[in-house]
Amino acid sequence: LEGGDYNIGENLLVPYLLHNTNGIIDIMIVSHFHEDHVEGLFSILKSLKVKKIIIGIQPQNTKLYEDFLILAKDKNIPIYVLKSKDSFTIDDISFEVLYPYSKVSDNNLNNSSLILKVNIYNTSILFTGDAEIKEENEVLKSSFNNLDVDILKVGHHGSKTSTSSEFLEKVSPKISLISVGKNNKYKHPNKEVIEKLENINSKIYRTDLFGEINLKIYKDSIKVRTWYYKD
Repeated sequence: LEGGDYNIGENLLVPYLLHNTNGIIDIMIVSHFHEDHVEGLFSILKSLKVKKIIIGIQPQNTKLYEDFLILAKDKNIPIYVLKSKDSFTIDDISFEVLYPYSKVSDNNLNNSSLILKVNIYNTSILFTGDAEIKEENEVLKSSFNNLDVDILKVGHHGSKTSTSSEFLEKVSPKISLISVGKNNKYKHPNKEVIEKLENINSKIYRTDLFGEINLKIYKDSIKVRTWYYKD
C-alpha cells in the first residue's frame, strides 16, 4: 500500500480502530516524523478521541511535524516530549524511553526514532521505529539499558541499515516483528537481516506475509494470531 491516493489512515486504521475500540485512544505514540509513520495518524486525530500524544525530541522542525502540532492543538490534545531515561505507566504496563537523548545531533529523522522498552507482566518488548545502526550503537553505549527482550519490533522495516549483529546479540528476541508492505519498492526486509534473525532462532512475523499480527500477552505466555486480509 504505497504511493497513489490511498489514505491508509482513512481507509484502514480508522475503520479498524472504530471496530475494535470504543473510539477512544488513551495514548498515541509517534516514533518519528516520516510520512509512512505519521500520515495515517492525521485521520485518527480527526476521527477518534485521542487523550494524549507522546513523541521524542526532534532534531528539526519539518512541515509534517508542524502540521501535526497544529492539528493536535486544534483538538486540544496535550503532547509530551520524552527523552532517554523518562518513563511512564499505564495500569500494569510500564514504558521506558531508551532514546533519543536530550539532544539529537543527527538530522536523519530515522535516527531520532523513539526507542521504547515496554514491560507487560513478565514479557518485554522493544519498539525501535526506523532506528538505524548509528542509533542502535548509541543505545548499546548506555550502560543503564537492559536490552534483553522477548519481542523486538525490527528497525526500519527490516532494512539493512538497521539490526546489527551487535545489537541483536544484546536484544536476543524470541519473537521478531517486521512491519513492511507487500511487494514494496525498497525490497524490504533485507535478506541478511532475516538470516541474522534466523541464526538466533527468533520467530519472525512479517506483515507482508502474515497481514495483521495480534499478540495477546498473559502472565505466563504469549499468544500470536495472524490474519491476512485478501484484496
